[in-house]
Amino acid sequence: VLIIKATDKKNFGSNPGFDEIVDLNPRGLLILFSDGNDYRRVQENRRCFESEDVVPSPYILVSVKKGNLYISYSDKNNDVIYTFRHRNSEFELIGNDNGCDGCEGFSHDNKRSINFLTKKQLVKTCAKYKGYECIKFEETWSNITIKKPIRLRDFCSDDFYLDKYIDYKK
Repeated sequence: VLIIKATDKKNFGSNPGFDEIVDLNPRGLLILFSDGNDYRRVQENRRCFESEDVVPSPYILVSVKKGNLYISYSDKNNDVIYTFRHRNSEFELIGNDNGCDGCEGFSHDNKRSINFLTKKQLVKTCAKYKGYECIKFEETWSNITIKKPIRLRDFCSDDFYLDKYIDYKK
């Protein structure tokens, strides 16, 4: 799994108020599978993440464990892990975990986990604090309806809230 970045010169510009050039080219992912002594491309999305020169600069970490692709995405307001699995010749989103400051209805002590395989959502809300630290969470499970599969080839970090893919039931 490679994080790639465009190099289009029209996406370079000056940073207002600073004497520097910024590169606003988007970043993407290229996924290769080993094929003996060679590699073959199985998935590509050249525009799934913002440039690292935007403010706040998003931090992206990718890893593969037990056949799942994990994309950890963090910026000033969001801290989320997307879990993809190779199914039906595509990488499809099977899990989404977040805990974030500034997310709609969420604070740093609230967390949401969505399992796309079971179509369930777990929301953990802080029920008891000790000083500034949450020491007890209240858990609420609910069902979700998936409007359409979320495929890595179509995925964009702008889809953080996943509202166009999911109906949340109360």
